Amino acid sequence: MDIIQWNWVFYAVIWGSIGATSICVMILNAIPMFVGSWAIFNMTVEGSFWVCSLGIIIAALLPRLDGIQIAREAEKFGCNVLN
Repeated sequence: MDIIQWNWVFYAVIWGSIGATSICVMILNAIPMFVGSWAIFNMTVEGSFWVCSLGIIIAALLPRLDGIQIAREAEKFGCNVLN
């Protein structure tokens, strides 16, 4: 899916899904009958957890740099890269 123009709906969907997933993980980890309960609360004190989480979010939100995207960007600036 190529998003040509970002608006508030896309931001709400992306950040809402990240927030909902985080809340669900915390709720499931707080129930003692599940295996690994409280694991997320023990992991969040580690710095590597936050660095990896931030890296995953940044990598997921970076634009794809395939040939079509590069050609579109070049077209914006008046360059003809196809000839």
